[in-house]
Amino acid sequence: MNRIRAERGLTLLETVIFLAIAGVIIAAVWIVVAEVNFHNQVAQTEQAVITTAARILDFYKDRPMDTGLTNTVAIDTNLVSSDLIVDGTLQHYLGTSSTVNLIVISSSAVATCGAGQDFYIELQNVRPDACAQLATDLSGTQTNMVSNNIASLLIGGTNVTAGQSLDVSKVETACANSATIDICFQQP
Repeated sequence: MNRIRAERGLTLLETVIFLAIAGVIIAAVWIVVAEVNFHNQVAQTEQAVITTAARILDFYKDRPMDTGLTNTVAIDTNLVSSDLIVDGTLQHYLGTSSTVNLIVISSSAVATCGAGQDFYIELQNVRPDACAQLATDLSGTQTNMVSNNIASLLIGGTNVTAGQSLDVSKVETACANSATIDICFQQP
């Protein structure tokens, strides 16, 4: 009897158990990969925004900030990180796949950010989880804000930075209610 079983292979119960265990392992790997991919997208977007802002600040360090800074001007003068340019437009990957996740660069910052701000970078259609993570990464500490020349961070028009540090209680509420992040910069 043992000889016959050895030749037949696995029983139906053994096969079901094997497939169930394999399914659990595959699901766990899928979740981990998705989480790692999400954090990489946030980190890539954060770095691209900071790089773009640094290039803009460097470009204007010896000249007055004018009101002509637009997406087109920023792209044409190579001020934008290549990670933010998709098919000739500024886009990010922190939104839903069904929307165009646009980025706006403008030196008309007073209306959006308030007096004393030189320019802003606006990310539209940002998922709530990505919004909170990006806000925390960009301006979670006063050191982050100062070193990146971030004057303020607005989510849906709500200033979530109070006295050069992030107000965490405002971030989650603002991110849940809005999909737009305005990162306001000023010359050092």
